[in-house]
Amino acid sequence: MDELKNKMDELKNKVPTNIIIAIILVVGIVISSAIVTNGIVDIKTSRTNIVVTGSAKQQITSDLIVWTGVFNTQSEKLQTAYTKLEESREKVRKYLLNKGLTEDQLVFSSINTTVNYVI
Repeated sequence: MDELKNKMDELKNKVPTNIIIAIILVVGIVISSAIVTNGIVDIKTSRTNIVVTGSAKQQITSDLIVWTGVFNTQSEKLQTAYTKLEESREKVRKYLLNKGLTEDQLVFSSINTTVNYVI
């Protein structure tokens, strides 16, 4: 009976120690998780942000603007659609030239076609 009582006393003495160890482990896991999460967030946001240090001594004026636009048309025949696109292209070109742009400032890219099937 004394032996059983001694073992019970030993277990009672170990319980507070085990609780303290468990609390230390849990706190360590929470802190390390916070550090890892913060590092991941910093890595992700650093790819989308630009950080500039220094100072400007004079006013900077940009000399380049890129504007893009799209015009489209639909037709049952490819040649008809192409003709309509060329007419639209010419209207846009004339409009931009009348607004002060020069011919070398205009860039028209190639035509994209998409076939639409009727089901």
